[in-house]
Parts: sequence; C-alpha cells; structure tokens
Amino acid sequence: AEQLAWFAYQVNHGSQSICGKMTTDIDLFGTPYTGITYDAGTNNIDKAVPWPGIGKYDSTWLKGYRGTFDGDWHSVSNMYSTNLVRTEGLYGGFIELLGDKQSGGTIQNFGVQSGKVARRSNAGGVVGLVGGSNSSIQGCWNAAEISSELATAGGVVGAVGYAYDNVTGVRVEGCYNLGTVLIGKGGTYGGGGVA
Repeated sequence: AEQLAWFAYQVNHGSQSICGKMTTDIDLFGTPYTGITYDAGTNNIDKAVPWPGIGKYDSTWLKGYRGTFDGDWHSVSNMYSTNLVRTEGLYGGFIELLGDKQSGGTIQNFGVQSGKVARRSNAGGVVGLVGGSNSSIQGCWNAAEISSELATAGGVVGAVGYAYDNVTGVRVEGCYNLGTVLIGKGGTYGGGGVA
C-alpha cells in the first residue's frame, strides 16, 4: 500500500504522466497504521485510512492523471474515499481525475474489490471524472459502494467531461460494476457502469 500511496503523491504533486503497474492485490484499509482490522460484520470501512486519489482538481485543471496505470488484473480492497466538502469533494475514485485539457490518461486491467466512495459529485469506483480527450478505461471493475450527493455517480466511472469542455474520444471497454450506486435526493445521473 505504501508504494501505491507514493505513486498517488507523485502524480498529485506534479508528475502527472508517470506510469505504474501493479504486481499484487493491495489492501488499503491501513491496519498497520491504525491498529484496526476491517470487520465485514460491522462494516467499519469508515475506520480505514482515507485514499487520497490519483489526479487532482485545481484552478487550472492541469492535475489530471495523464499516464498509463496497468493493474495487471489485480485489485485494491477496502478503499475509503469520502469528502463531502463543497469545493474539495467534487471528484472521487481510485483515480479522481483521469486526463485534463493537455492530454488523456489510461487505466486498464484493474479492479476495486471493496470499499466506499462518497462525494458531492462525480463519484466512481475506478475513475471519478474523465477530464481528458482520448482517455481510456479498459478491463476495469468495481464492487465498492459509490454515492454522490448532487450530481453524477457511476460504478466504474462517475462522469465523462467537464460541464463546459468538449471531451471526445474516450473509450470505456470491457468494464463492469457489482457495487451499489446511490445518488442523493435531487441529484442527477446515476448509473451502474458510467454515469
């Protein structure tokens, strides 16, 4: 989990085009840091170490992930990504923002086995928001619970494109969702796969 957290930190602090490949399944609950073990009976996922997400929004929209992340058919489990703050809780998922105005990004052969993603909008298990043209999501799956208070929520991808940008050429292929997708009262666009 430490190497994956390091990877997210590098992307979120300026290295948006680095590439990564998983070599094993990873539990993100964080037991070594919290001393708490996940208990399916009580569903204590809210006790997990929060996942920071890969690719971030800022005022210039230039911090989306633009590299290639290959899960090599591995998955993460117990991913906890919640933020309902007005300006910070806009995107949520393993990758929060895939691509940006400069370039698209790719995630492939990857799954979210369990966990919870809760955001104000644009919540997805694998990708919260696709922000770059020609981005690709292939062979991905989600089994985590996904929820959005206001706008879009999707099991694999929360949303494609900014409200005011023309994002084209996005490919979502061979993906599926097994998780619950919830949208808040008065919210719009909830979907099992892509909202």
